[in-house]
Amino acid sequence: MRFFLKTLALVLLICSFIYSQEMPREQKLQKIDELNNQIKSLETDFLLPDATDLTRAKEEGFSVFRIMPRERFDGKFTIQGGGSYYSFTNKTH
Repeated sequence: MRFFLKTLALVLLICSFIYSQEMPREQKLQKIDELNNQIKSLETDFLLPDATDLTRAKEEGFSVFRIMPRERFDGKFTIQGGGSYYSFTNKTH
C-alpha cells in the first residue's frame, strides 16, 4: 500500500510539473491570432442579416445589412462602434 501511495504521489508531482510549464511566447502569440480570427468570424456571422431578409432583399434588388444598438454592443466587438455604424461607400461596418 505504501508503494502505491508513493508511486501515486510521484506521478501527481510529475504531472503537476509538466502542466505548470509555461507556454512559449511564440505559441501564445499564435494562440492569440487564432482566437482573434475566431472572434472576427463570429462577429461577421453575428452582423449578417437573417437569411429570409437577404433573400427578400435580393428578390427586390436591394442590399440589406444589420445595424446594432450602440448602447448595447459598443466595446463588445473588435470593430469600432460595435456594429452601430455602416459605411455605404465601403459597404462594411
